[in-house]
Amino acid sequence: MAGGALMCLTMILRFSVPPFGTTGKIVYYAVAFALFSMAFTMCCVPWQASVSLLTADYHGRNLLLTVRSMSGAVVNAVIGVTVLKSVARLGGDAVGWRNYTAVLWVLGLPCVYLCQRELRRIDHAGAYPPPVKRPAATQFLGVLRNRPAMCLGGAMLIAALAQSMAGNCAMYYYQYVLEDTSVLQATSVYSMPISVFAALCTPLILHKIEKRRLVVIAYAVSMVRPALLIMLGGSISIPLATALVVVSRLGTVLLNTAIMAWIPECVDWANWKEGLAPAGLINAAITFMQKLGRSLGQWMAGLLMGVVGFDAAEAITERILRQILNINGLYQAIFLTLALAPIFLFPISHHKAEEIRNELARRDAPDQET
Repeated sequence: MAGGALMCLTMILRFSVPPFGTTGKIVYYAVAFALFSMAFTMCCVPWQASVSLLTADYHGRNLLLTVRSMSGAVVNAVIGVTVLKSVARLGGDAVGWRNYTAVLWVLGLPCVYLCQRELRRIDHAGAYPPPVKRPAATQFLGVLRNRPAMCLGGAMLIAALAQSMAGNCAMYYYQYVLEDTSVLQATSVYSMPISVFAALCTPLILHKIEKRRLVVIAYAVSMVRPALLIMLGGSISIPLATALVVVSRLGTVLLNTAIMAWIPECVDWANWKEGLAPAGLINAAITFMQKLGRSLGQWMAGLLMGVVGFDAAEAITERILRQILNINGLYQAIFLTLALAPIFLFPISHHKAEEIRNELARRDAPDQET
């Protein structure tokens, strides 16, 4: 609840322009973004970690993670469709963005309150045996020794980097290569049902195939757009560009959902290996890797555009257009392919996960009887 309240405050601060000089504004926004990142972790990580507490059933965990992904997909799509018109109606420019953020959190804070209230039914003082107290350095080293968590963290970092890098240059692609930014609003409308459908289908798919295979399928879907951009360059029609964005969105939802669905197995592994189940710490570590990947993707997009001398106020050269295509095509394809390497190193198969859960159930059975 504290994290949700702090997120509300910092979101408003991010869209407020302080009466400072250049240096003062840099410091102000650096602090605001750092506080927002901390608040995001405080709010979301306990919720993610609760999946390991709610159920040990394989399919039950997949269903819970699906609900999370589906809810996020719906909200993101609705915001994508309504944000520009809403900002204009609420004052436009910086005032409109600040007011729009305030409205979102007037609606969002009650949801955060209800979420934490319901979590108290399973996660309260005395609900679980108190964990063994260990120094922070020991806990950190424990996460580093958790091979499944490190594999997932690496895959999430690289995938987030690829998605963020291409996403930050997507507007340049539509504006300078296709010369039509209407694609963005159209794809927001189409992406919502696609994202919801993908999230709903995930537990059904995982009934039939292992998570590793779903990741490979999601990778193949995600590769359709960059592969066609590599082959066709700028010779893509608006309808095809729209379809490619929708397909890319489908791949992103499937990929992220499949990777996040493996986190409870990482918690079970730690419990099996060391007798501890640091669900919060493992979720925080993997979430940190995801945020680090997004930050690196934004930085890399700016760096690559700067290398070719991009300046929005100057003429767009052929070299800049080629770089925009590379970022959305070739470079994204390379990083998405690299993200597969940690997935194939992930040591927990479906059969192994069942073995670990059965072993933990037998080990904990005497404690439950007493």
